[in-house]
Amino acid sequence: METLHEDELWKISYNPSKNYIKTEWTGKALSDQDFDVKTQLIIQFMEQYQPKAFLADAAKFNYVIIPEKQDWHNGILFPIFKKVGLGKMAIITPEDFFSQISIKQAYDEEYDFATQYFASEEEAMKWLEV
Repeated sequence: METLHEDELWKISYNPSKNYIKTEWTGKALSDQDFDVKTQLIIQFMEQYQPKAFLADAAKFNYVIIPEKQDWHNGILFPIFKKVGLGKMAIITPEDFFSQISIKQAYDEEYDFATQYFASEEEAMKWLEV
């Protein structure tokens, strides 16, 4: 895995041999601005690397995505997923119930890629087949 960006909130990596991007959150609470910046970074790296799969390890995601932020997030991020031809997204669900619900609501629509939720990275990787 090649680390693309890392700080106290998360790490985003790319696996060139298996062509997928992975985000992993540290558990530190995000502000609205942090969420916006991280979403923009995902867009930047999706356009640059054009992965076919995305693994969002949100087990320690510490942010509740309110409906307005969900709409904004989906409106700018999902067109990029379509543009690069993303095939699958695996999401490791957060430990925090409210963060878990907000993430599931954010991805609770029909898109041009398959999305599944998992309790572990091992299960997610099997499903992604990467």
